[in-house]
Amino acid sequence: MKKVLIHNAASVYDSSVMSNFKSCYNIFFNSGNCFFFYAFEKLLRQRGIPYECSVSYDSNYINDNFCCVIELRANIFSKNTSCLDYYYTLLKGVKVPIFFLTTGIQLNNKSEFHDFIKVIGDKSKRLIDLVYMSGGEFALRGEYSKYFFDKLGTNSAQVTGCVSMLEADRNLIVSNEKISKECFRPMLNGHNDELKQDFYVKSLKKYITAEYFDQDQFAYALYGSKHRDYVSLVRQCTAFGVDLLKEKRVNLFYSIPEWKSYIKNRSFNFSFGSRIHGSILPLTQGIPSLVHSKDLRVKELCDFYSIPYIENQEIKDDLFDLYLKTDYTEFNKNFASKYDLIKNFIEKNIIEKLGIKETRAKQFNDVSIDIDQFHLKKVTSKIRIPSRIELYIRLYIMYILLYMFKKNSGGGSNLNIRTIQYLLGKLKC
Repeated sequence: MKKVLIHNAASVYDSSVMSNFKSCYNIFFNSGNCFFFYAFEKLLRQRGIPYECSVSYDSNYINDNFCCVIELRANIFSKNTSCLDYYYTLLKGVKVPIFFLTTGIQLNNKSEFHDFIKVIGDKSKRLIDLVYMSGGEFALRGEYSKYFFDKLGTNSAQVTGCVSMLEADRNLIVSNEKISKECFRPMLNGHNDELKQDFYVKSLKKYITAEYFDQDQFAYALYGSKHRDYVSLVRQCTAFGVDLLKEKRVNLFYSIPEWKSYIKNRSFNFSFGSRIHGSILPLTQGIPSLVHSKDLRVKELCDFYSIPYIENQEIKDDLFDLYLKTDYTEFNKNFASKYDLIKNFIEKNIIEKLGIKETRAKQFNDVSIDIDQFHLKKVTSKIRIPSRIELYIRLYIMYILLYMFKKNSGGGSNLNIRTIQYLLGKLKC
């Protein structure tokens, strides 16, 4: 029996990879990627369907050894067309059906659609035609992505939402009952830019039991950046972000079972932030989430599932007041039918259509891998992080010395002075 090929460098069930934080970072980078790979792999494992994760096979080997190719690619339709070129080259010559799940457009707002289609239309159509020639199909994230496909003349692509939602129970109900302010324990997520915004800073300072959930950027600063000194860390993650790191209030999980276990054991009862998977994961565990939507990718998923969201760039309400206003009535009313769309797509288009035989095990144990998820915290605890005052003094001295050097030499240090001025400004806030 031929296997399903998941085009990814490693499986999220591969303990040799998942037990090493740096390997996870190098392969998955964004922990949100792990979430939808995990949900899909778990579905195949529960049904006993053989599969393999790899990106190293050529088209001839794929055609001879696999029944289909699964691409879990969320944002390949973007103004940066390098992904479209890469996947067209990678998949050219594949004759078995190719399925793109949870895919869609990456665009800030609707007003950009006309120019967007003009820029990426031809390369998008080339990849789309390749998929349909293979007998495959697209499962789209939401209605904006569907509009894009319709404009290109591709009407059969289906809106199915996100495969990550398979991690939830089909009968999931998110309670609208509210807890008291004294019991309020929020979790926030976002990008480093959010850590410069007053709302996020004030919320994390006010609610001292709140924690911040990163998906990639702190990991990049500690593992991927060429500059790993703490001045660089402040520059990349903000002075406030470094303070959170010192307080052990920054988390990043590549293991989904560990991520779920952590938020359950810490009794979080609300999630807020701009990262869609940072919001969906607690939601699948019944924790109400309010999404800070900043682009159409996030907005179309929220619209599809009726997940509450706000689009305001400047948020003036208190975090607890936002929690009190969050209403999951519409989400609860429609979730089961929306859940069925992605599940039925996989069953009818992939499992039944290709005649894949299930060998359902009597019991499926989703054993969590013992992963050092707190490595972000341990890295910084082994190396002394200077206090904000110490950093300020050091930078100020450097600023004076560079200024004197510039004055005496007639220039040459403008960039360094601007950098230090920037850091001094951040350290003051």
